Amino acid sequence: MVHFSHLLRMGLLGWGALAGPALQAQGVPVPQPPAASALAPPTAVDAVLDPAAPVPAIRYRSVFGHAPTGVESTEIDWRRANDDVGQFRRGHVDILKWESQHEGKH
Repeated sequence: MVHFSHLLRMGLLGWGALAGPALQAQGVPVPQPPAASALAPPTAVDAVLDPAAPVPAIRYRSVFGHAPTGVESTEIDWRRANDDVGQFRRGHVDILKWESQHEGKH
């Protein structure tokens, strides 16, 4: 279903598209927007938008700068670690069950 307002808008847009060139051809002056330089004096925003403006160098800081470095001080037997993880056959569900049975002990 087409709404009347849509038809009205389309009609007015169509009329404007047809009448605009006809008015220009008759010599009717069409107002033009003023040049950007005539609107306002240059501001800090203009300096930001200037591609020739100098840009300060960016200092690189690694996100890992505060991370611990070096080798682990403790060593765990891999077989024991593997067996410890292997006791949780159903994965996360078993881990949650174990944690609820050992509250505050892990």
